[in-house]
Amino acid sequence: LLVSVYPNPANSYLNLHINEFDITQLSFQIFDMQGKLLKSEKISNNLTRIDMNNFVPATYLVKIYEDTRGLKTFKVIKN
Repeated sequence: LLVSVYPNPANSYLNLHINEFDITQLSFQIFDMQGKLLKSEKISNNLTRIDMNNFVPATYLVKIYEDTRGLKTFKVIKN
């Protein structure tokens, strides 16, 4: 699984890019540093653009899941 999240730090948008993987069962979730779930969405394209405009400047965790199995976690800073 090749996943990249950019730009980091992010301003308005965060790009989630997935290579060489079957995305049919993939989803992402965004958590604050207290573990509160803020956003959850199914991944439908190899490049997903996440709107970060409603998030306050802080550090967030972006977790990638296949069904319910966590595959990868990124720490993202929102400016």
